[in-house]
Amino acid sequence: NEATYSIDTTSDNGYILAGYKDNATTNWNIYVVKTDSSGNIQSGWPKVFGSVESDAGWVKTCKNGDYIVWGGWNDPVNQPHLRRLDPNGNTIWFNNYQNAGSSSVVDEFSDLIELENGDFVLCGYFYDSIINNPVGFMLKTDSLGNEKWRRKLQKRNNDNYLYSITQTPDGGFVMSGNVFPDGGGTTQDGWIIKVDSVGCLIPGCAVGIGEFQVSGLEFRVYPNPSEGKFILEIIEEKNKAENDLFIRVTDIFGREI
Repeated sequence: NEATYSIDTTSDNGYILAGYKDNATTNWNIYVVKTDSSGNIQSGWPKVFGSVESDAGWVKTCKNGDYIVWGGWNDPVNQPHLRRLDPNGNTIWFNNYQNAGSSSVVDEFSDLIELENGDFVLCGYFYDSIINNPVGFMLKTDSLGNEKWRRKLQKRNNDNYLYSITQTPDGGFVMSGNVFPDGGGTTQDGWIIKVDSVGCLIPGCAVGIGEFQVSGLEFRVYPNPSEGKFILEIIEEKNKAENDLFIRVTDIFGREI
């Protein structure tokens, strides 16, 4: 079986399509097809990219004529995936962007825009181990796929999904998706969220210390800075005793609280 999820025009007046194709193990692989203006598949295409599990993708034409593919990549766990192809379909680079604390198949990019400077901004969703449900997120990379920042976005404690993103005239971004009600149920509500140019719902969210790793400990603190409440995630080495760990909280000027 084959299916396409997205289509875009190409610099030679043809079309580029992406979706998935069944592989020999009945799982899916990312499937990218280039056609001429009449819809005929061109020589050297399609291209298939996949892990050992099921993967799927979307595609757009870059400003310079390359193609950018995004979606999910399931090896060893599902991760948001980004891949750049040259006009002949050869991979220039690819990256996966696993979210800390996520090991679910619900973890992928769903939409992408290319900025005037060649950077990419994406939205999607991942399974958050704190609330045990999917949450929305957005991520920005440079033209080589190097991550610049990412933001977790959440409306409720139940499922939160982001499916579409566009840039606004003020340089920020607006995204849309859907959320499910807290307490269960099968109904859902539409979700529209507007952030500034650095992905902040509240101005200043990008100020503060960055996430870091030291002595085998991985820390995630968000929101950072905080207006009173924050979440601290710590992934600890298995052989490190709990009494070896202490936490010190400071304000933005370094004064201990």
